[in-house]
Amino acid sequence: MNLIYKLKYKILKNQWESFYSRYQLPEIHLSDLGVIANDYEPTIIENICMPPYVGDSQLNDYSVLFSLFDHIKPKIIVEFGTAHGNTVANICSHHNSEVYTVNALPDQIDGRVTTYTLTKNEIGYIYRKFGHTNKVNQIFENTKNINLSLYLNGKSVDFAIIDACHDSDFVLNDFSKIMPFMGDNSIVILHDTHPSMSKHYIDSYIGCMYLRRLGFQIYYISGSSWAVWLSKRGYLAKGLDENIWGSIKCLFYRMIFGDIETDIKRMRTYAKRFIKESTPKID
Repeated sequence: MNLIYKLKYKILKNQWESFYSRYQLPEIHLSDLGVIANDYEPTIIENICMPPYVGDSQLNDYSVLFSLFDHIKPKIIVEFGTAHGNTVANICSHHNSEVYTVNALPDQIDGRVTTYTLTKNEIGYIYRKFGHTNKVNQIFENTKNINLSLYLNGKSVDFAIIDACHDSDFVLNDFSKIMPFMGDNSIVILHDTHPSMSKHYIDSYIGCMYLRRLGFQIYYISGSSWAVWLSKRGYLAKGLDENIWGSIKCLFYRMIFGDIETDIKRMRTYAKRFIKESTPKID
């Protein structure tokens, strides 16, 4: 029995190490995207939930986000994960964008890695307080169940923020839900994604690694906890159209591994089990 256990352990560990070595996110700087990195101070600080103001003070997620906004100047933004609405409030204070923001009500939540469980009145409280309701379309829904075609038409979205439930399978789901609506010069960013994979960073990072496994060119933005995907050719995306290639690989992996949601949960389990042995220690 001990020999069988050791053999099984070795097989599972090899599967994780192969996945980890092949699909880690390449690290890039904003300059690699043709984006000028500026320092931004929030207009509205109340209930902000983003480094360096909350969480790791060595990261500057806020400035990275608004540097990207200023670069692409989005007309339509989709956000998965409204929370108190600070991000939306600051977006509306700086940009004349239309925002669609999604957050589950307490009885709609079924994920595991969530930051807040908020009531209907608490969700989006900040952008309402500062008078931005005319720019915002608030959607109360679990992102696993949402049908975005009820709200969006064609490839109309310029910028998408994935920052709802961070379970690996939710990250995969949220990315696949928004992809059909992303325009030809658009950006998707995924929050709480950091190569340390420490604490709450592990799930989103595993989800982004799995997206790379499916053929999507996801990158980690240095100095932040953002991952990014760009639709525009000539930047970092390459090869076949990623929607087509991703669909082909999804079909292939379903044939080999079965249900993709189950498979990504399996990879997350491997990560939790083997990550201390497979990754360097972070001081």
